[in-house]
Amino acid sequence: MTDRLSPCTIRPMAKDPTRRAEKRPWSDVLARRIRLARGSLTQQALADRLGISKPSLSSWENADTAPTVDNLDQLSRELHVSIDWLMGRGPEDLPAIVAEETPLQRSRVATAAAAVLDALLQIRRAPTPEDLAAMILVTHDWAAGNEKQRGAPPSFEEVLAFVRDSMKMPKNI
Repeated sequence: MTDRLSPCTIRPMAKDPTRRAEKRPWSDVLARRIRLARGSLTQQALADRLGISKPSLSSWENADTAPTVDNLDQLSRELHVSIDWLMGRGPEDLPAIVAEETPLQRSRVATAAAAVLDALLQIRRAPTPEDLAAMILVTHDWAAGNEKQRGAPPSFEEVLAFVRDSMKMPKNI
């Protein structure tokens, strides 16, 4: 018998591993807002609360994949924000309940602002005032969480590395 295919034989198409799924227009907004709302909470801590793996959460924060509706609902409850806000509806500012969880400290705000400004100058990007404020607050909250874990504030270089990582900047800039 021959290995020829009859005209009615249907072969499944092989998936092309180099082809990425087309991004949805809201996925970058969702990714940015998850990172913003997570603040100083580590990916691992949030993933544990959600009952998912850290790589799954990371893929949401990188806009590589999107959470299921159930995960989105649970995520909004854990982060104390609405699904609408996560999906980009409404102002970028964090809801007041989340923003008030970490008290502002003048020296941390100054370090966060300097690191954000340094990173923005290097890539010559001008964010909106709201985005700039959000970047500074997220950086402040990260520094506060880092200081709480280690018992000492992070160095400027560590804060700058966090900002660059958050903005997905190349490390050599």
